[in-house]
Amino acid sequence: MSTRTWQDWSCAVSVTTLAECDLEPAVDEVRAVMAEVEAAASRFHPSDLARINAEAGRFVLVRPLTVRLVELALEVAERTRDAVTPTVGAALVAQGYDADIAVVRARTDAPAAQPSPAPLALRAIRIDRTLHRVGVAAGAVIDLGALAKAYTVDEAIVRITRRRLGPTLVSIGGDLAVHGEESWRIAVSETADAPGQEVTIDSGALATSSTQDRRWARERHHVIDPRTGAPASGTWRTATVWAPSAVEANLLSTWALVDAGGFTVDLEKTPRPVRLVDAGGHVVSRHGWPAEVLESAS
Repeated sequence: MSTRTWQDWSCAVSVTTLAECDLEPAVDEVRAVMAEVEAAASRFHPSDLARINAEAGRFVLVRPLTVRLVELALEVAERTRDAVTPTVGAALVAQGYDADIAVVRARTDAPAAQPSPAPLALRAIRIDRTLHRVGVAAGAVIDLGALAKAYTVDEAIVRITRRRLGPTLVSIGGDLAVHGEESWRIAVSETADAPGQEVTIDSGALATSSTQDRRWARERHHVIDPRTGAPASGTWRTATVWAPSAVEANLLSTWALVDAGGFTVDLEKTPRPVRLVDAGGHVVSRHGWPAEVLESAS
């Protein structure tokens, strides 16, 4: 088994292959997808998304990948009834998250602006599929960060499968997916250095969303409740979900933190194994998540 790990997008990126000869090709695929997605969807660096936000109120000509990512974000917003929405960008900026997290954390005394609800995505965002143009309403800001990360994991797995590489695991931040006939032992925790639980998966994807990570001045964090524009403070502080794709796992894990009620109703319709941690650090497992759970540190 061979592994390559590096830092990008302010998080750890890891590629593991069963066969050593598969590692370099798999890493190449992951890096290629990351470069394409960054050019389409970065909020902090030159990208199509940065131009869309800078020219709010107008259509902007973009690459097909950008159209696909925005379409996917609107599908997520519709499914979650705007609980997980791309229009939280202005709220993130208002909380001080307007640069890479290391820069944001250095501003220890930065005050937060008064929060306000995020605009409804299906009203604020327009797509011209014929001409590959996207526009956002004046005053709104699109953020595709979590979705773009999950999409990258899924697309990398698709390309690795297409190349007929052997069993491979791709992980970016709290999102991971696997390819091939192999069982993988995965450490699940709230943050990289926190205690947690080991589980085994042989297909699909895992995503973890948490209010305990990506925190900065005055206990702010990056998971925004679009109903208020403030950092989410609901029933669950961390959620880990297994699903067939990283995109679905990510939307569910984020939904759990923002709108526990809506998430629970959806999960009853389409059960997925889930591990939840409440405000006191107590772990709850549902829908087939392994029962031997270690209690998280509060």
